[in-house]
Amino acid sequence: MTDAPPSVLQTIRDLASLDDAARMAAFRRLSAAEKIAAKLWIYAQRERFDPQGRLGAMVAALWQTHGGKDAYWDVLGERDRCGECGQTFRLENLAICPNCFRLTCYRHRHTCAC
Repeated sequence: MTDAPPSVLQTIRDLASLDDAARMAAFRRLSAAEKIAAKLWIYAQRERFDPQGRLGAMVAALWQTHGGKDAYWDVLGERDRCGECGQTFRLENLAICPNCFRLTCYRHRHTCAC
């Protein structure tokens, strides 16, 4: 039995616990979907889990390491597969589960069982 993947909140907290160099290296190792989920989660849950804005500022700063611009819009154009049917889509057209990072297309958005 394998361990469940970390949630978005746990991934963000893990990044926050690292020094700057290790944090940047760890961020680069995340998949495009994990990076997008982290950014979207911060904006959706900021007031509840990040009232001082420290985690949000950290995620924003990590995104800025991509050539001095917010690469979020470029990453949305990357392609990945639906975890249910296997068809490829641009990331902007896939739903990302905030608990397990599973990607699903419009036909299977409500099938994540985590």
